Amino acid sequence: MAAKGVKGMPDILPVDSPRWNVLEQVAHGVFAGAGLSEIRTPVLESRDVFVRTVGESSDIVRKEMYSLEDGGGRQLVLRPECTASVARAVVEHKLIGSGEELRLWYRGPMFRYERPQKGRQRQFFQLGVEVFGNPDPLLDAEVIGLNVQLLNALGITDFQVKVNSIGDSASRPAYQQALVAYATDNDSVICDDCRQRRQINPLRMLDCKVPDCRKLFADAPKPLDYLDPGSREHFDKVCGGLDTLGVPWELDPSLVRGLDYYTRTVFEITSTALGAQDAISAGGRYDTLIEDFGGSATPAFGFAAGYERLLLAAADAFPEPEPTRPVAWIALDDEARIEGLAVVSALRAAGVPAIHFLHKGSMKAQMRAANNVDAAAVLIRGSDDRQTGVVQLKRMDSGEQVQVAMAPGQILAAVQAD
Repeated sequence: MAAKGVKGMPDILPVDSPRWNVLEQVAHGVFAGAGLSEIRTPVLESRDVFVRTVGESSDIVRKEMYSLEDGGGRQLVLRPECTASVARAVVEHKLIGSGEELRLWYRGPMFRYERPQKGRQRQFFQLGVEVFGNPDPLLDAEVIGLNVQLLNALGITDFQVKVNSIGDSASRPAYQQALVAYATDNDSVICDDCRQRRQINPLRMLDCKVPDCRKLFADAPKPLDYLDPGSREHFDKVCGGLDTLGVPWELDPSLVRGLDYYTRTVFEITSTALGAQDAISAGGRYDTLIEDFGGSATPAFGFAAGYERLLLAAADAFPEPEPTRPVAWIALDDEARIEGLAVVSALRAAGVPAIHFLHKGSMKAQMRAANNVDAAAVLIRGSDDRQTGVVQLKRMDSGEQVQVAMAPGQILAAVQAD
């Protein structure tokens, strides 16, 4: 029986990997231009990292995390998201001091046990931005604008920016009380999960995917109606900042995030190109997360975007990878095969892609292989060339063929010449 990969954890094949590489290169350029430094956290984390931050009542913790126990009896999980991991690393390594700002970005695989679907697998890849230490609402607008800049750089034009405020610890209790009362009045309609959420974290009811619940909570009390003056002023400044940046946005008063650590501003960017699962990226403010890990009070704002959905939304507009055309070594005898090892290695060391067709026999077969990889040129070496101390350089597009001295510097100069 042939071996198969794990369901929902697809291979990224050579035909697709160039687009993934370009995606990361574009993201790196956009984020570096905004003063962000890259951080990479491990895929395995302590289970407690997510229970205490994402929330024990969340679907992620209750249903979707891949959990395991190591040889030392530690409860570990494959990370289902990265914001909590980054916050843990910030506290553990003391990456930010009082009054400082820390600007980070990350990339890598995440894992959730859920039904595989278009643009979301059980192993899925995300890149994201996290900015710590800045409470200014204009930061919220800047980071949302940076998210939009990334989409523009990837050629994505079909998207909608949705924003909302879910308030903070001063305004949320009154709103939660109103939401619980509304759900209780409609107890016969809500699902069993929402009955649990009503007791543990009522805001999660607004994020329920069950059709009857979605329809019901569309008419539920809205967080905006319960904002305290501070949260209202913060949100108004966020919206004004988006207008200043020229970011088209729309208010979505029912928008919440499915994680416990969010406060005040939340946002989501969707695209009709993705169908029902239309979210490309999402994020918001999380001013208490660092404290959850034992750090001092540190405001923060960030977002995450899925590779797979970015690529789907970009479709044909995605920037094409720069073509890399190698130089191929064509050996006409066994001694030339040995000589080719050193020449190919020297070209690669100088930054020139080079291939040696050791598995091919005849010159015809090697030339066919060179055509198949779209070689820019071939270097042909046989016994006659050895006697005269040269190698034949043939440029594939023009058919021009010249003799070059069999010396690494001479070959490199000839290959790189126009």
